[in-house]
Amino acid sequence: MTDSNREKKSQKKTSDRKGWDDLLFSTIEKIAATPGKLKDPKESIVTAVDWMKGLREEVVDKIKDEVANRLGKIDWNLLSEKLGDHLAENYRLKIDAKIEWEPKEKKASMAAAPVSEDPE
Repeated sequence: MTDSNREKKSQKKTSDRKGWDDLLFSTIEKIAATPGKLKDPKESIVTAVDWMKGLREEVVDKIKDEVANRLGKIDWNLLSEKLGDHLAENYRLKIDAKIEWEPKEKKASMAAAPVSEDPE
């Protein structure tokens, strides 16, 4: 592998981690800011629970967006081509099959009304 390819992979890896790092650090910052939001000890538990629910929803939404973004970047055609090449190069295909034709069960209406052929 050449140095330029290594640098490209390193840069790509760094840019891919940026979204996860932003999510992690923003969550840590919000958690660290929690004591400042809790002013009255009587309201502390209710406020903390409400705030944590909001934080949880925000983190879940960010994770959904990040995963959807990453899945959107996948070249599925290239991935399936590489998978097909890998399977063809490394595996033999063995198929054991049994195929039978079984007659369908006739419906009652078809059995009750036979087809007649009138030569008229």
